[in-house]
Amino acid sequence: MEEFEIMSSQKKTVEELLKEGESLLKMGRYEEAIKCFDRVLEIDPENAHAWLDRGIAFRELGRNEEARRCFNKVLEIEVDPKDAEGWIVRGRALGNLERYEEELECYNKALEIDPRNADAWFYKGITFQDLERYEEA
Repeated sequence: MEEFEIMSSQKKTVEELLKEGESLLKMGRYEEAIKCFDRVLEIDPENAHAWLDRGIAFRELGRNEEARRCFNKVLEIEVDPKDAEGWIVRGRALGNLERYEEELECYNKALEIDPRNADAWFYKGITFQDLERYEEA
């Protein structure tokens, strides 16, 4: 039972840190956001969402090589084939690497799992714009 409680508290801590980091990212406090995502990755080094958001923060700071490394790390993490959110995170990483066709494939996989997933539809539309396929956006 004690092991379960430790795992639950770590998971909760990861979720809280992710939310805090995302809030800091939205406020433009990129260095602080990176520190939050680093703490998440100390606990869960395979957390694709933390790697993605860390990359976005680096990109916003103009630290493009560090951003690219983060986005590539997302691609190294195996996606659960039944997890729509995992496909969306992977797609967003691919988009940040300007690999738009592969990005679309990820959103399509997410939509096969969850046809009503608003995030997948949103990012798919953005990707069509990036590809200048406006009629499909």
